[in-house]
Amino acid sequence: MNSRSNSFLLFCKLLLRGKHESSRLLDLLLRDYILNSFKNQHYSVKTGVVRHFHLPSNYSGINLDAVRFRCGSFRRYGAQLQEFHIGVGAILEPCGERLGLVRQILGSNWSDIYYKNYDLSCYRLVSPVLGLLVYNALNDVILSNNFSSSYQISLLLDNAKDPSTVDFGNISGPSMVERTCLNKPMCAAFGLDGKVMFAGEVKPYVCAVKTNGHFGLVITDDQDSSKSAGGGEKEMNRRSDGGDRLLEGLLDL
Repeated sequence: MNSRSNSFLLFCKLLLRGKHESSRLLDLLLRDYILNSFKNQHYSVKTGVVRHFHLPSNYSGINLDAVRFRCGSFRRYGAQLQEFHIGVGAILEPCGERLGLVRQILGSNWSDIYYKNYDLSCYRLVSPVLGLLVYNALNDVILSNNFSSSYQISLLLDNAKDPSTVDFGNISGPSMVERTCLNKPMCAAFGLDGKVMFAGEVKPYVCAVKTNGHFGLVITDDQDSSKSAGGGEKEMNRRSDGGDRLLEGLLDL
């Protein structure tokens, strides 16, 4: 079974699950695209060299980069990938010889997936959603149709010797937000379990990173303090729109 067939099966499974699963599907589609590109040698896979990926037109608005590291070197020296700083001493579970570090910037049309499928009541996004994902980097990749996929590596940063962060300062959006003592941006971390965690900034437009996942800046939204009775139907329609966009993209990969 080829990767497109696997991805289509994933789409069907995740669409039935609903809620935050459309965001996971997007991660898997982008992962498959990167791994296939490496496998087909469309891109060189030199360790430590950042590669930018040009996605099909249906994924317009997504900025995607990846870099390979040796697992031991990654633990000893940390890493810097654009807006993400990874501190020394990261714990990787599991990690073979090499890992692939993936950085995503999701434009507003794709960041909406997180706004619409996670509970952001009383908040609104004021930045693109940035993703930091880690996979085992394999030379001969055989894509799996297992939705949880053994390629995923858990990145634990709580015990790193220096803080790991994501800096939104050079991303369009957050710097235009008027900062007041009553309405400072907060950091939002979107978990794979569908939950979102909020925390204060480390410094203006900079958030702490404790694990791999997706991150954004939010501010309180007084106009969204409560959902109307018709809100459920509106949310359902939004999720359907997100699924349609992902299906269109899947057919174009």
